[in-house]
Amino acid sequence: MPTPPLPLARAVLSNPNVSCLVVSFSKPQHFDEYIWASGGRLTNQGAAILSRYDAQVAGTYCHPHCGACLPACPERLAVTDGLRYRMYFEDYGREREGMCLYAALERDARRCETWPAPCAAACPVDVPIRQRMLGADALLRLPA
Repeated sequence: MPTPPLPLARAVLSNPNVSCLVVSFSKPQHFDEYIWASGGRLTNQGAAILSRYDAQVAGTYCHPHCGACLPACPERLAVTDGLRYRMYFEDYGREREGMCLYAALERDARRCETWPAPCAAACPVDVPIRQRMLGADALLRLPA
């Protein structure tokens, strides 16, 4: 879905039932436009907070639309999906949704236990894929 135009973004953010708006953009100057649309501008303090957050989550999630690891997985696991569902569980408080979506995957991450994880070498942002996927499986697998 394309990023909403700024007036729509402002309207969405004015809704008290909405806590955030996820946007994407292709040019760095668009960042300032979205900060303005949210009712402010990025301060040095805000930039520092974003930098600390970025450092905390580095190596824990796949970058959107990457998929570089997928061809390297000998078990053809849906790595990007599994890690996204883990993010739903851990970061967004959407535990049930993450678990239900994970349960619908064709293959679960228990297969990572027996493979040398060539997918990790293919990851451009050094996500420890085996570790993250096995952790996702432990969090998300529905009890039998």
